[in-house]
Amino acid sequence: KMMECGSKEECEASISALENLSSVPAISCLLEKLAAMQILLKLLKTAKSSQKVKIGSAQIFANVLIAIGDRWLANEAQLEELIFCFLQHLGPTAPAEVQCYLLQGLYALTHGKATSRSSKEMLKEFQVFKVLLSLLKVSREVDIRRRALELFSCLSETYGADASAAFKEQPGSLNKIVDMLKDESKELECLAATTIVAHLPSGDSYVQSVLTQAEAIPVLIQLLSNRNESLVEAAVGVLLRFTDSRMVEWQLKLAEAGVIQQFVALLHSPRSLTKERSARALANLSCSTSALSIPPAAPKCWDCFAQCPQVCKLHDGVCSVEKTLCLLEAGAVNPLLSVLREGDARCVMAALGALNTLVDNRKIEKWAYGYRIIAQANGLLMFIGLMSHTSPEIQELAAIICERFFGLVEYRNQYGPAAQMHIVAVAQKGSQQARQIAGRILRQLDLLHSQSNYFGLSSS
Repeated sequence: KMMECGSKEECEASISALENLSSVPAISCLLEKLAAMQILLKLLKTAKSSQKVKIGSAQIFANVLIAIGDRWLANEAQLEELIFCFLQHLGPTAPAEVQCYLLQGLYALTHGKATSRSSKEMLKEFQVFKVLLSLLKVSREVDIRRRALELFSCLSETYGADASAAFKEQPGSLNKIVDMLKDESKELECLAATTIVAHLPSGDSYVQSVLTQAEAIPVLIQLLSNRNESLVEAAVGVLLRFTDSRMVEWQLKLAEAGVIQQFVALLHSPRSLTKERSARALANLSCSTSALSIPPAAPKCWDCFAQCPQVCKLHDGVCSVEKTLCLLEAGAVNPLLSVLREGDARCVMAALGALNTLVDNRKIEKWAYGYRIIAQANGLLMFIGLMSHTSPEIQELAAIICERFFGLVEYRNQYGPAAQMHIVAVAQKGSQQARQIAGRILRQLDLLHSQSNYFGLSSS
């Protein structure tokens, strides 16, 4: 009542009281029930409100939104009005404290279970990336920069392409983010900047160009050894774009810097996304090994006493981690197999993708060593089990790999009986593609006739 109808002094007194009280979640929830949000919004928008009232209103907003974000069922119009008002106050004319609290409130909206999706969509429609980049360009306030980076990072995870477009519209803005990435002394800014770049589209040549021109790659490699797990996760995400099989030159540069061994080590990270990104990077790198692995030249007569180079049993050439990106040489098989035990489906899929590069379908006999190494590490049993996974994508890739194994007699004889139950289950309940693969495996195992009633039901 004092906020809405009282004198200037009464309004300021009530705001001051609520600044502290609203930090208690129960009080914030009560304020929302009493329709205090509309009063605060009016005070924030009114030009006559004193600076003290505007700062206090913004602080109370931040506290309330943090407290109620998981359950606030605001209608679209109310949420849109709120977000639009907040964005209008993000600029050089508004007090720094107001901007900081409003950024905090917007961040709370993007994380609330009840408000996340709608608020993110509205912020994107209101060109929030441009607003935040302008803030980062003109503001010297550390807290504003940190909050702006935090919000930008959150939104870029969902709208990476829009974030990239905003960078291109404001020349030099991405360079500023990369400069923050390179400054480890400011850990929070470095983390947010690295996370933002990790969220940008992986095939965006503009991002690659800025990173390489700024000589950021050595810094990113160094970040892989940082104690901050979040920073490591983000650094792997940025480096992942340079492991694309179409960028062999960069793949080799990373390998020469020891990055492959670091990716293998990071498969044991406690963070699922770090493991997923590391496995995807290893899969990309492994795709280039066959072309890089060159058979040794035939010995000349005068070379009869020279030591013959050791040939990779999988790739039929002279392999090394640095020169041919060989996952066998890197000791990656067992760590990748350990990721298959993860509960995170994306981790499992990434590890399967990397292991899939070691069992070439077109040259089964030639690649027999890859099959043997994986089978000796109980990998085939894991693949058989994964055919019953709840994820259709994992089901299908596991079934494809099993089909390749069962193309060899020794694995049909040794593992066929153990696989029968899983294959029949896939034939009954798997995705359409998985059922088709299961049918082919049943033929390989000479079981199609005896299980045809199951397979027929699944196909009908």
